Amino acid sequence: MSAKGMMLLFIVVMSQGISTGQAVKITMHGKLVAEPCTLAPGDEKKEVFLGHIGPAFLYENGRTAGTDFTLRLENCDVSGLKAVTVTFSGTEDCELPGHLAINTTCTTRGVAIGLETAQGKFLPLLTESDSQILVNGSNAINLRAFVRASPKAIINHAIIPGAINATATFVLNYS
Repeated sequence: MSAKGMMLLFIVVMSQGISTGQAVKITMHGKLVAEPCTLAPGDEKKEVFLGHIGPAFLYENGRTAGTDFTLRLENCDVSGLKAVTVTFSGTEDCELPGHLAINTTCTTRGVAIGLETAQGKFLPLLTESDSQILVNGSNAINLRAFVRASPKAIINHAIIPGAINATATFVLNYS
């Protein structure tokens, strides 16, 4: 029996032994952490315009140049934690691992969205970026997003134009 199944069984058995009026002790725990920076207002919901891209460009080049975007950190106090990394998550494209899949509501096919550092180092989904040293005050995490065609779509000339939308979530990891 799985751990989930055992837990469900345990809860059912325990609830049968408790009558009305008996106190039940529940212990909860967690950890309050001090993050050294706050995310600048508006950066919690970032939109990056990737431009208008023709299939012919992708057939010839495979991908677009990166479009710059920045996650701005404010009010940083580095007396404790002194560095930050970023990790992105989202729906991964099945033909281009590490890239964001285009939302299923889009008509576009054969492409995905990739993320990279400002220096052009690919940043796959669920992979922590290189550590960036923080300074007191304001800091910026500079990144780029790009559109890449899948090798299969290039070979078969199967890129279907349309809207390109994808959603990613990011987590800032302080150390």
